[in-house]
Amino acid sequence: MIENMTQREKTLAGVTVGALVVALLFGIFFWFLNSYNSNAAVLQGIDSRISDQENLTLQGMQAATRKRYYVQTSPTSKISDAKNQYIAWLNKTLREDIGVNLTGVDPGRNLTLKSDTKVVAEQMLFTIRPKLKLKQLVEFLNAFYSVDTLHRIKLLKLTPLTESTGKKAARTRTGELSAQIQIEVLVLKDGVERDQIANVYRDAGIPIEKAMETIVRRDVFGAANNAPTVKVNKSSSYVSGKPVSINVTTSDADEEDLLTMELIESEVEEAELKPDAKGKKAKLTIPGQTAGKYKLLIRVTDNGLPAKSSEQKVELTFKDPPPKKKAPPKPKKPPPPKNAPKTFITSNLKADGIWRVLITSRMDGKKYRLTEGESFELDGREWEVMEITRDSATFSVDGQEVELERGVPFSEADLEDDE
Repeated sequence: MIENMTQREKTLAGVTVGALVVALLFGIFFWFLNSYNSNAAVLQGIDSRISDQENLTLQGMQAATRKRYYVQTSPTSKISDAKNQYIAWLNKTLREDIGVNLTGVDPGRNLTLKSDTKVVAEQMLFTIRPKLKLKQLVEFLNAFYSVDTLHRIKLLKLTPLTESTGKKAARTRTGELSAQIQIEVLVLKDGVERDQIANVYRDAGIPIEKAMETIVRRDVFGAANNAPTVKVNKSSSYVSGKPVSINVTTSDADEEDLLTMELIESEVEEAELKPDAKGKKAKLTIPGQTAGKYKLLIRVTDNGLPAKSSEQKVELTFKDPPPKKKAPPKPKKPPPPKNAPKTFITSNLKADGIWRVLITSRMDGKKYRLTEGESFELDGREWEVMEITRDSATFSVDGQEVELERGVPFSEADLEDDE
């Protein structure tokens, strides 16, 4: 049959057979491709179902972990005990630990929480209305959130307290707050029994001192900020050429404020103000200056809200020292009074064969009773008795021999160098 076909027919037959072969090959290819895509979709669905199941398993594990945590931090499962324990914790925290005068705790109605028909928890509500300062409120919030139990603050309402001042009865803040705080506490039914609350604590993440520094010093509820004051000698005099150190102190009625001192104006370039770490005290040092007057200005600023400052002018006077004066000559001391003009021989006595001469000084009241060989001192001279007679006595004075009669003053003695 093929032999009877013309060349043209043979060519057409070959083309037709080749097209059929190609079509068959494409059909086979697309059949395999469709089969592969179907299998890939099936595999992808299987992977998706496996992933979903793994997620459900992971979520279940996480839920179990959270449930164990909630059971661990839940108050005691006995609702009456949980209520009493939480009220006791509030009283201790506010009254004993923080020093707030808490009049009482108002318990609200409990709310029963169910899952379908099963009771899973009891929700307690407490309301307290303390009067406190912002610092005490911060301390309470720090204590509240440090206790890792199932409680939360539902309402916090703060009202600044004021008082009347002045003739026009103006209201000013006292720095105290009237607070209304509502707290919800969740008690799980499958929790464990405990004899007290707050048995799990957590770190607040920031030290309470840092919180105080950040919050309390920016107390927008507090009393109006008071301006600080500077205390320093406003006017003083010093000797020129000598360095000076002056004490400067500051004060502020707001104890929490931090103070900053600075020397903002000075006619002395080398003047320096050195405050301490707290800004409460400082030393104003000035090197020796030439004679003249110098003015300075000191400013102290607090970190209140808004910040306030005060300034104090200081005037220093340096004076040249007065010229040294010659010391006046010391006055000569007057010569000591002479006793000789008032000293006499009052009597000569002989007893037991021994003569004695009695000498009396009317100047100083001294009296002497002497025998031969004895002596006494008169006006810086030593008078030694040499001989005694009835009416006179002979003395040896500085190697000179002198005879004096009764009633004659010793100043009449004829002595050399006698003034």
